[in-house]
Amino acid sequence: MKKMKDERLILQTLKNIRIAYIVLMLGVLFILVKQFTVDGINVFATPLFFVMVVSNSVLAVMNMGVSIDYASTGKKSYLDSYRNIIWICAAVGVAFMALYWFLSPERVIWEALLSGVVFFVCFLIPFSIGYRMKKKRSQHIDD
Repeated sequence: MKKMKDERLILQTLKNIRIAYIVLMLGVLFILVKQFTVDGINVFATPLFFVMVVSNSVLAVMNMGVSIDYASTGKKSYLDSYRNIIWICAAVGVAFMALYWFLSPERVIWEALLSGVVFFVCFLIPFSIGYRMKKKRSQHIDD
């Protein structure tokens, strides 16, 4: 099988793959919603939910490199400083902690604090990876 060299065909193939992926994820989501509503099954414990989370995480990590290249056009941004990234992630963590605490006041403060820390870490990891990728690519271009 020959490799495609026409950029239009490559782009069309990528669009087709994206559409197939969207259809696949909608199908998985439909099955999970059906299991939850009709059968009353806890969908978070099913292997199908795990497959959906892993595949979306892999897609997000793979698209991160493209997003970094697209975003690094030389413009200044709030995400150029790692200190700003930490402040943004901390603000998200505090916001979710406050939401959790105010929306469920019968819960103890430790649960709200734990959820805030989890959201802080979940936002900090991808932003840190993106920052390192952007910094590494900018150093590679400067050399």
